[in-house]
Amino acid sequence: MRKLLIANAVLVALGASLPAAAVDGGPFPLPASTGVLTEDDPFLLSSGLSARLITDRQTLEAQGLPSTFGNWDMATFDASSRSIYVPAEVGSGAGVFRLDVKKGTFKVLMQGDNSGVRTADPAAFDARNDDFARLDPATATPFGSVLTGEETSGGRLFEIRNPKSNGNNIHVEFLDKIPSVAHEGLRFDRDGNLYFVDEFNSGSVYKFVPRAHGNLKAGQSFVLVVDAFDGNAAEDYNSASNVDEPRTGAAHWEPLTDADGVALPGVSDPFAFVATTGGRNAADSVGGTPYGRPEDVTMTTLANGNQIVYFTATSEDAVYGIELINEATAEVRIFVDRNTIDLATGAPVGSPFNNPDNLATGADGSIYVVEDQEVPNADIWKVVDADNDGVADALGRWISLGVQGAEPTGLEQDPNDPNRFIVNIQHPDSGNDALWEIRLD
Repeated sequence: MRKLLIANAVLVALGASLPAAAVDGGPFPLPASTGVLTEDDPFLLSSGLSARLITDRQTLEAQGLPSTFGNWDMATFDASSRSIYVPAEVGSGAGVFRLDVKKGTFKVLMQGDNSGVRTADPAAFDARNDDFARLDPATATPFGSVLTGEETSGGRLFEIRNPKSNGNNIHVEFLDKIPSVAHEGLRFDRDGNLYFVDEFNSGSVYKFVPRAHGNLKAGQSFVLVVDAFDGNAAEDYNSASNVDEPRTGAAHWEPLTDADGVALPGVSDPFAFVATTGGRNAADSVGGTPYGRPEDVTMTTLANGNQIVYFTATSEDAVYGIELINEATAEVRIFVDRNTIDLATGAPVGSPFNNPDNLATGADGSIYVVEDQEVPNADIWKVVDADNDGVADALGRWISLGVQGAEPTGLEQDPNDPNRFIVNIQHPDSGNDALWEIRLD
């Protein structure tokens, strides 16, 4: 009842009430998804927003961008906002490039050799002579480097140590002490610990604590375990063994390795790359709680001062929150799901909220959820949590994409301009991936 009253207050502030018909002409939310739009004018925007094309694949290919660099995914700003790092999520010949926002030029930082051969041996790794598959995230670290990882079986995580270099000395590290998973979401807490997920229907949530601050070459890995979960960690989240098992509530971080990254006795090898997904097997061996395709991760701070890790569970049409109680323990809650109030109707959002994939945190702490859907339901939702307790009061459509065959991805706010976001239009039918700016006017 408390959340219902808060949601009602939010709706009243927007000119609606519970129950209500769709908001007509309000600044937010959009009452429905858009229809088909053109690539020149691809978005239906809430009032007060504007969109501008930054660049697209055809423009950069004319300047020499590798022809394999399609499916632009989760881009990130550098600390100055002068550069944007863009990954290409293709099955072979994937890579990452740096876009100079002012000049419109690019620099290739990683490029797979398109051989289909990915080394599982860190000692044999050479970024100049290796293939990369499905590079999904590009995440700026607090210490000036950029992370990217493979969203595929046996996925590897890489650190571009000098991403601002204009020379041929780009230094790419294979982070072989971070467990192998199907990588997508990557975020750091205020202490420099890394949180990541395994995109799989029995996927888990992980934490990596560096041995030394800023050095990701050694450290201790953990997997999230909900204390009351007593199902089969190796099965899908909704298998007969798991469907009635609790996956929220009190939880802890179960160690997979020691502080130097050596697998603990009885734990399956977390560092089996390429041919098998070692981190997944390690999580299963210690009872890591399974979720339905965890994809992206973002973080913010609650009203009580605790940090919270949000992650999407795409197959579950849900976003979970992991409140970090202390170094060892946590509390897991549903943040958003189909029971959350839709600001446009005053009723539970239901099936229009579908396949949540990417997440972004605004400067004011607002959380944005990007759907992994194609037209006509490729929406970006803004979540309202008025009391900032980690359980949403309501959500509403903020932006709807109308380009045939495409999905929106990689939403991120400019670290130096709270009125500016970037978002990619990925795999449109034309093949012309595009990077757009969204501005709060």
